[in-house]
Amino acid sequence: MPIYIQLNETGKNGSNVRQEPSLDGQVVGGVNGGMEILYLNQWECDAEERYWIKIYVPSEDVEGWLSGRLVEDAQLETLISDLGT
Repeated sequence: MPIYIQLNETGKNGSNVRQEPSLDGQVVGGVNGGMEILYLNQWECDAEERYWIKIYVPSEDVEGWLSGRLVEDAQLETLISDLGT
């Protein structure tokens, strides 16, 4: 069953999708609150303790990484505790 990412208020206003799970990663697309965002069952935590969520945006045909700071807190907790790598 697909899991759809729920953006928080900051994320809904527009967020970058990056090629790598890092703020230094190339921007490959963007998302906002009106888009369908699929979770790809992968996450990472970087050296600054920022979580990154692997996503796919069907309407844009973009796959990449979204900062966990842009995801609703309760959903992020569920993703990294129940479905983590």
